[in-house]
Amino acid sequence: MKALLWRAMLDSDFNSRYWRCITEKYSNRDFALKIFLALSASGAVAGWSVWSNYPEIWKVLSGAAAVASIASPLLAFSKKAEVAAAHAGLWANLRVRCADLWAVFQSKGETESLQREHARLRKIFADLEEKEPRLKIAQDRGLARECQQEVLRAKRLAKEG
Repeated sequence: MKALLWRAMLDSDFNSRYWRCITEKYSNRDFALKIFLALSASGAVAGWSVWSNYPEIWKVLSGAAAVASIASPLLAFSKKAEVAAAHAGLWANLRVRCADLWAVFQSKGETESLQREHARLRKIFADLEEKEPRLKIAQDRGLARECQQEVLRAKRLAKEG
C-alpha cells in the first residue's frame, strides 16, 4: 500500500503541475495573439509615419495580422486555456487528497478506511486520464519533462548537480 500511495501522490502532483503549465502556455499564446491583432489591425497604426520608411514591413505585418485573424478561431487558444484550467483544477484537488491520504497513512498506517479512500482516488485518477484525449489538447513532452523534474525536486528525489 505504501508504494501505491507514494506513486499516486507523485502522479497527481505531476498532472497538477503539467495541466497548470498547459493552461499558462495557452493563456500566454492567446494573450500574445490578441495583442498582436490589436496592434497590427488598428487603422491608427497604419498612419504612423514610421511605416512610410518601411512599407514592406507594414505589408508583411498587415498580411500576418489578416492570417492570424483568420487562424485565431481555429487555433482556439482561449478555449484550450479554459479547458486545461478546468482539468488542472481537478488534478490539483486530487493532488491534495492524495497528499492528505499519504499523511494519514504515515500517522495511522494502513486502515480499512484508507483502502476505501485510495480506491475512490484511483477511480478519479482513471476518469481524469480517460478524459484527456477528448480535451483535444496536444501533449507537450518537453513541458512534461520539466514538470517531472519539478516533482522530483519538490520531493527531494532529484540528484543534486
